Amino acid sequence: MAEYLNINTLIEFNPAIAEMEDGEQLSMRHPECPAGDDGRKVLFVKKHGAKHLAFCHHCGQKGILTGDQSFIRRGGQNLLIEKDLHLPPDLTFEPTKQPVEHIMWLHQHGIDDMTRRLYDIGWSEHWGRTILPVYGDEGKLLAFQRRNVLRGDFGPKYLTTRLAHIKNPVFRAPRSELAERKPGILVLTEDILSSIKIDKAGFYSWSLLGTYMTNSVVDEIAAAQFDQVIIWLDDDNEAVRRSQKVMRRKISQIADARIMRHRDLSIRKEDKSDPKMFTPNEIHTAIRSRLA
Repeated sequence: MAEYLNINTLIEFNPAIAEMEDGEQLSMRHPECPAGDDGRKVLFVKKHGAKHLAFCHHCGQKGILTGDQSFIRRGGQNLLIEKDLHLPPDLTFEPTKQPVEHIMWLHQHGIDDMTRRLYDIGWSEHWGRTILPVYGDEGKLLAFQRRNVLRGDFGPKYLTTRLAHIKNPVFRAPRSELAERKPGILVLTEDILSSIKIDKAGFYSWSLLGTYMTNSVVDEIAAAQFDQVIIWLDDDNEAVRRSQKVMRRKISQIADARIMRHRDLSIRKEDKSDPKMFTPNEIHTAIRSRLA
């Protein structure tokens, strides 16, 4: 009898599965098909109510995914929901066991070995991706991201796995248990490395792991008593700019909220405005200028 397909795995190869409407069907190649990949799109996936049904006409494998194990796609990322969360068992921090692409990607954004170990940033050979953990209070693992760094990996840039009951996990820099500065200015970003770079510039920073923010995050900002909040995303398209405006409107009810746009930056980085592209000194200058 043929083994069952894991559609959570299929979505890593075809993110469009997460955006299917009821009754819609698509065909794709079956990655790692037991009968051999003959290049044809003979694996069919159909959205049926709250379920996704899949069947490969080449090897006979099939799969069903119900709403209890659902996945959603948000902010250009593939978000998988799991009840129990653990970091990949083969996670390694040893440079000799990591590919040069992983090391260079971190190095080009100013992430040194000490910082990697502080935030448990490592490499998983099984996934072939950089692993970026997200911890909550008392060091509890809330989520982790798998970042694409290898050439030839055409899957989503980020794959995010989170606990089922944590709807909007937030990466905090510095880590909660290491925070010593008094709350004052908070900078919201969309990626983890950007938040780490902002922390190096001397400001608190939370990464939303995307461009979406729930009301629970606003409540956390209020509880932390931040006076000023800067929303600094990579405003490279209109959807992101709309999201920034929504965030500002929500946060403005509890604090002074401002948006850092590409045009606000005196130093430009190849039409990019995400903080990880800048040095700590450049970040510090940009933030102070925006608050002036």
